[in-house]
Amino acid sequence: MIDPGALPEGTTCRPLATMPDERGSFTELYRREWLPGSPAVQWNLIRSDAGVMRGMRVHPRHDDYLIVLDGLVQIGLRDLRQASTTFGRPSLLALGGSELAVLTIPAGVAHGLYFSEPSAVLIGVTRYHDAEDEIPCRWDDPALEIPWPFSSPKLSPGDASAPSLAQVISLVNRAL
Repeated sequence: MIDPGALPEGTTCRPLATMPDERGSFTELYRREWLPGSPAVQWNLIRSDAGVMRGMRVHPRHDDYLIVLDGLVQIGLRDLRQASTTFGRPSLLALGGSELAVLTIPAGVAHGLYFSEPSAVLIGVTRYHDAEDEIPCRWDDPALEIPWPFSSPKLSPGDASAPSLAQVISLVNRAL
């Protein structure tokens, strides 16, 4: 598992215990106590093909609770909260469905998902979807300092035209 000191302040990655038996397995995916602050109020399932990049995105008003159910996902993080002790810290971690873990991403931490193979991701959020709480950032801005293991992912038109990190930082900190 990843070194907790390498993650932005308030971001956690918790391995999930799976209990197998002759019928299959049982895994607790969510306990209210695992997500500090507000509880998750909406759950979303994302399925993506290999080579797809979703994000970078930052949410000034809600936290994310992310579990890779199947496949392999590279997750890039960058702390954009100027008041945080880890402001500017980039991180890259890989989560896969073969070893379940939950990643908690606090408001103000930018995150992007690169699907190394066909994958399914479950995301709980602490506020209902609101387009004004979703600020895109250019995934390949060198100022992010995220060492992505690819160079030309499949992108949505919005992700392909996202603003620079410098523009996003000022937007996020006005909203926090």
